[in-house]
Amino acid sequence: MTISHMFAGNTPTRESPYVVTEPAVTQFALAIRALPSGEIAPPTFATVIAQPGQAKAVEQLLNSPADLHVVHLDQSFAHTRPIRVGDRLWTSAAITADKLLGRHRVLTVETEIRSTADDLVCTCRATVLLRAAS
Repeated sequence: MTISHMFAGNTPTRESPYVVTEPAVTQFALAIRALPSGEIAPPTFATVIAQPGQAKAVEQLLNSPADLHVVHLDQSFAHTRPIRVGDRLWTSAAITADKLLGRHRVLTVETEIRSTADDLVCTCRATVLLRAAS
């Protein structure tokens, strides 16, 4: 597995804001067996918004993403306020830890979710294991 360290710490940003819609929140709530609560998204809905930015950060770090399997190890959220229907949110993600474990890498990706007014809404931290395809 070849990793390019020239991107470590870069912060790719989504080009357009994610618009939180009631159908998206309801669908997510039902998928995790939570009761939809109207205007407020479940706390883990942040994954829907953060994951594309996290994936982009990892893809930029890798020289050859087709040759790897990604195993999700951990996810955590630090909310400064709830995510609400109607929010327009953008993300920026950065690789904050890169550790070699034998032939595998463990990466930590931190993603900030901010309002279009640049207010911090949530910080997501994901830890993934990258392993070479067999």
